[in-house]
Amino acid sequence: MPSVYRPLVSFVAKAMQAVLNLALLCLGVILVVFLGKETFHLAHVLFTPEPVSKYKLVEGLVVYFLYFEFIALIVKYFESGFHFPLRYFVYIGITAIVRLIIVDHESPMAVLIYSAAILLLVSQTSAFADVTAEQVWEDWQAQAASYGEVLTADNVGRDGDTLVVSGLRIAMDIDGDGGDDASGTLAEVRFQERGDGTVSISTSPDFDMIFDQNVPDGPNVSYRLAIDMAGMTMIASGDSALRRYDYVAPEVGLALKDLSVDEQQIEGIFDLKAIGLDGSYTIAEGEPSQIDASSNIERATINVDFADPEGQEGRIVVTGEIANIT
Repeated sequence: MPSVYRPLVSFVAKAMQAVLNLALLCLGVILVVFLGKETFHLAHVLFTPEPVSKYKLVEGLVVYFLYFEFIALIVKYFESGFHFPLRYFVYIGITAIVRLIIVDHESPMAVLIYSAAILLLVSQTSAFADVTAEQVWEDWQAQAASYGEVLTADNVGRDGDTLVVSGLRIAMDIDGDGGDDASGTLAEVRFQERGDGTVSISTSPDFDMIFDQNVPDGPNVSYRLAIDMAGMTMIASGDSALRRYDYVAPEVGLALKDLSVDEQQIEGIFDLKAIGLDGSYTIAEGEPSQIDASSNIERATINVDFADPEGQEGRIVVTGEIANIT
């Protein structure tokens, strides 16, 4: 999409989302009113001296649960970041068919068809549980270990449907001397189960990796990579045999900071930005695991400006832009 249209598209999307949220909020209030009326009706049926058909009573209970499930669906929509968990529609469908069986149970063939429909819907609930937040977190740890990285966290705990990993530290021994040549800490990573068998992954917007390496037969080099991932989202799906990650980011920035060689500070700028980034990668089970990746970048820019490390008057200056990288 051309960048000139992005602000307009973003405005339209936000406006439509606001209208949808307001409409669902109004619907939720209406359903709460009907739930209250249904509660009053059931209480009246329970305490009335007149005999009431058992089928009518059970039908009223099922309708009560339908109201309850629709309200829970709306609540889950707001809790899941404006996303409808598909499994809730399956639960509502099962409840509605149960009500249909109670109301129309005279035909054995109709009851059999309704029962088969319930069986089909129940079988689909397992399909929505392809991957959990804990499995994705374990996946991350396993993949990091295969690259020689170590992931540790200050705290890992549940917050409703979200697994929150706080103080995530990444460490690598690049030159094999047993030390942490590269390390960095992410303040927070959230793995949110979306209710349809996928997990949404979001991280803190800023992430710094600090490198301190002894080049063989060369100098000691240290620097910091400042990574800006604001607005980046990732969706994990699939199963243990084949995991898929889809990601999108309006902009990802990478900046080289605090560069020094043998403790001598090198002044300069190194900025790399990827604008309009989206892509995916899959991890297939195996030894070693197989990774297939693809990505698209609408535009990438680079800006380099360093003083001559030998102390001369010259400078190293590179600027450029590349469009439509695939």
